[in-house]
Amino acid sequence: MQQTRDTVRGMEVWCEDRRGERQGPSEWAYRDGTTAQRAHYREGEIDGVFESWHPDGARRAEGRYEAGARSGAWREWHSNGELWLDVHYAAGKAEGRWLEYDATGTLMFEGTYRAGELEGAWHAFRPGNEELSSGTSSNGRLDG
Repeated sequence: MQQTRDTVRGMEVWCEDRRGERQGPSEWAYRDGTTAQRAHYREGEIDGVFESWHPDGARRAEGRYEAGARSGAWREWHSNGELWLDVHYAAGKAEGRWLEYDATGTLMFEGTYRAGELEGAWHAFRPGNEELSSGTSSNGRLDG
């Protein structure tokens, strides 16, 4: 059964099964009708491709969910279209390389995550790619 909800920020449309759980496609739009977000639900949990856009229509985020948790490649963009975040998730936790950029596309942070915890070498940069700080981490704690 299709459901709709009018909110202060826009309109959401989704489907529910007989138990009242979200099932299938879901879409949220800004007040002007511009698509804000698209997702898919399975048995009440977000599951599958997720996409979102800034109010001007520029891409905001894309990734994937599995049983309600972020999974695989996940990317987010600044409103000017420059990449902001490039990460990977496993079972909802950051896993692997984490790259974060400023609105000009300059790398601001680089590190590695294991099971959602910062692990190993990390580097933070100032605009102009000058290293601001760096260090190592294990089990989510800074070493040294």
